[in-house]
Amino acid sequence: MNHLAQDLAALPPPLRKLLDAELAAGNEILEVGHSFPAAPCGAYVLLRDPVQTEHGDLRYRVRNSPLYSGEFTDEQGYFFLLEAPRPELPPQPAVSAPPTLLDKFQASMVLNYDKWHDGESYDLALLPQMNSTERAAAEKILLSKLSANPDWRDVEALHAIDSPAARVAVQAARQNRNADVRNFTLQLTQQQQPLSETEVIQAIQSAAALDGLAGVIDLASQYNTPAVRSAALERARSGDAPTRVHMAALLYYFCGLSAETFDWKQRPIFLQFAEPDSQAAWNQLSSKLKDFEEISKP
Repeated sequence: MNHLAQDLAALPPPLRKLLDAELAAGNEILEVGHSFPAAPCGAYVLLRDPVQTEHGDLRYRVRNSPLYSGEFTDEQGYFFLLEAPRPELPPQPAVSAPPTLLDKFQASMVLNYDKWHDGESYDLALLPQMNSTERAAAEKILLSKLSANPDWRDVEALHAIDSPAARVAVQAARQNRNADVRNFTLQLTQQQQPLSETEVIQAIQSAAALDGLAGVIDLASQYNTPAVRSAALERARSGDAPTRVHMAALLYYFCGLSAETFDWKQRPIFLQFAEPDSQAAWNQLSSKLKDFEEISKP
């Protein structure tokens, strides 16, 4: 069975039913992939035309982006049917009055899909060009947003402002309720204030697919200690499916069994951890880790 057939066969029944109905109605598959929005343990199928057939209880979201215009998925959210992007809307008329530096900075804080998807920062180059009044206003906006609707970009901008109030906010963000914000801040500040092993373990213990998992992997990869490996092994057993997959991949990296934190050549092995019953895969990984611990003893 080729990779395309394997991916289609792995689709959850409701998505496969919708795909078959669309193909029967004349729609076509443009692309099958494993990147965003699908988790590594899933896949997406990009269709040429908007879906016209009944989609039952599947979740649908409009995504007006250059990549795709809509997505269908089930409750797990690992596999997706995507609709091809629609023609772009006409450009908005130009603003007559020239914007101030503060106006431009606030405009850069408005995130569209591409900025979010690509991890684009606010326009930090504007901050040193502002006068003290504008910079104080920008700081106030950032502090308010970080408190109400935290984003790692707010921390990054406050770190660039580097005022007394901004430094206090950045320090506090190491314990932010938002995992993406918390883990980004730990990475940002670890040179000024090195992470403790406890902070790394706490990040691993809270890791989840939709709650800063990528940032946790980046952080943990720098702390290959027995306690960190033990915490990662536990999450490879008890986390949600994407977390189990990525923690297994991280442990392979720790043990020297792969050259990166997610070795795509070994993806079939890691995907075993996405199965509802992954105990056998976990037992095998646990055994490999014990062997590594023995070899690593001084």
